[in-house]
Amino acid sequence: FTLVADALKDDRFADSPLVQGAPYLRFYAGMPIWSKAKDGQSYIIGSFCLLDQKPREFNTEQLRTLQDLASLAREEFGAISAEAQKARCLGVSSL
Repeated sequence: FTLVADALKDDRFADSPLVQGAPYLRFYAGMPIWSKAKDGQSYIIGSFCLLDQKPREFNTEQLRTLQDLASLAREEFGAISAEAQKARCLGVSSL
């Protein structure tokens, strides 16, 4: 989980063109999206992110909601992957 309450006050991002200029980002919260590979290893395949042009605080309830949204995205990726695998087995063109 990555949280940047105010990018202008965070040395990692304060000089970013996305903070200094359009779209003038100030807030970032990102939750990794994990996927399990055939070898059993888990890998981060992306992240579910929230962005805003205003600094924000982030509470425990909002963190749980972000976790839930990232889980839903992971499930969607899994469903897409399962459909593509099924299509390959049937010899049908997939997504």
